Amino acid sequence: GSYILVECKHWSKPVGASELRNFLGKLERKYDRCKLGLFVAPGGFTEPLKSVLLTEMKGNKVILLIAPGDLVALVASKDRNETLKQFHQRSVIEMNGH
Repeated sequence: GSYILVECKHWSKPVGASELRNFLGKLERKYDRCKLGLFVAPGGFTEPLKSVLLTEMKGNKVILLIAPGDLVALVASKDRNETLKQFHQRSVIEMNGH
């Protein structure tokens, strides 16, 4: 798809599975025009959220979880495009490994 969906949760606590399910729904309602989503959480993610991501991802859609350390790396990066590619690769490997 030619679009990227980005959602940021400005929470101080970890984001849970229900929020990820809402984000997945938004991604699916884009009529296959959007295959990549960035889900940003400065407060981190719960373990149940990670399990939901692995079990509920369908088709050719990919969601990149951007946690606090990832935000620091992205902001400090001299080549943010390359850093995002590394996040994408990590996400695909994690999904295929489970």
